[in-house]
Amino acid sequence: MLDKLIEGYEVLADGEYEALKDVVDGLKALPRTAEGVFDFASQGIDVWEAARYAYPVYCAYETQCNKKEGYPDLVKQLRSWDKIVASDFTVEVSAEYMDMLISTIEVMSPEIYEYYREVVEIYRAVTKKVIEAFYAEGGFGEAGSVADEMLQNAIARGCEIDVLLSEKYMKYVNVQEEE
Repeated sequence: MLDKLIEGYEVLADGEYEALKDVVDGLKALPRTAEGVFDFASQGIDVWEAARYAYPVYCAYETQCNKKEGYPDLVKQLRSWDKIVASDFTVEVSAEYMDMLISTIEVMSPEIYEYYREVVEIYRAVTKKVIEAFYAEGGFGEAGSVADEMLQNAIARGCEIDVLLSEKYMKYVNVQEEE
């Protein structure tokens, strides 16, 4: 399942959204956890890694091919993920969660404003929480770690698409200057 999700995620760059149908059908066929989210653990795969790929793929397909009919389910699941993250709030989990959220926002249609806005608000809230909890001079957690880089990337992407104010948040991103 994880391989299919990663392949689907890579298709997003090509814009071949119809090719995501099988992946999304597989997602929709998964059992749900008690919280109502896709049960990746039942597939024997890393839950956070799978979620990072699954929700942007699910959102892109719903946006481009399914007339946004799955948005209520998508947003309901993201609300549940927010509660799950709160109970397992580590640098690593937060990094994968923020990456999942910003990747989902990037493919989500702002035309369905209430849903789009809610996901943006979830992303902003978790960004603030991450900065308060983990930011230290030089980065998040262990400088140069995968989680540190993922968090910085998620913040930079949020600034690039104007979900976060660059003036306020780019200071948390280590921008490599050319010498």
